[in-house]
Parts: sequence; structure tokens; C-alpha cells
Amino acid sequence: MSQSAKELTAESSPRATHYDRSVSGPFRPCALVPAYQSESTVGEVVVGLRQSVSRVLVVDDGSSDQTSAEAERAGAEVLRMSANLGKGAALRAGLARILSSDATHVAFVDA
Repeated sequence: MSQSAKELTAESSPRATHYDRSVSGPFRPCALVPAYQSESTVGEVVVGLRQSVSRVLVVDDGSSDQTSAEAERAGAEVLRMSANLGKGAALRAGLARILSSDATHVAFVDA
């Protein structure tokens, strides 16, 4: 293996050696699902996620359909944006809520 290829391995990466392993206590993951006009898919996504994580937060980005209702029906916590502000804004809003909670990890999942 060439020297340049060795430099790209995880073992030699500065990030790999400086990984913050300070999370202590119980593992409390949360799935963050930004959704817009997703009434036909969001419920199934939430049901699938709840098989692996106990908390699912769906951020409804101003949908005019039944996205929020379907997400709630499937067992998700729902944060509803008053207008469609885009996926980035939905992710920021959801992440702000999650970071103010006791969640230790976040999984980003599309609806």
C-alpha cells in the first residue's frame, strides 16, 4: 500500500484518534425525520423507526396534507412549522428540540 493510501485509513486519521467518547449513562437515541407533503409515507417510516428507537421526532415543514396527523397516529412526536421553510430549517428546528432534551444520539431519516 502506498504512503498516500495509508494516510487515508481510519487508524491514521486525526479525527479517528480524537473521537469524543465522553457520552456516559444510558443510550437514548432519537430519530429526526423532516417531512413535507409526506402523508403517504411518513406513517410507515415512523412505525419502522419505532422498532429500533423509542423516540421519533417528525418535523412537518408546513405541509398542507395530513403529514402531521399520520406521523402522530404512527407514534411520533411532531413539530409543525407554520410555513414551508425547507429541509435545512426543518432539520435545525428539530435538532434544537432534540439537543434540549436528554437524547444522546440523533439519526437523520427522510420520510
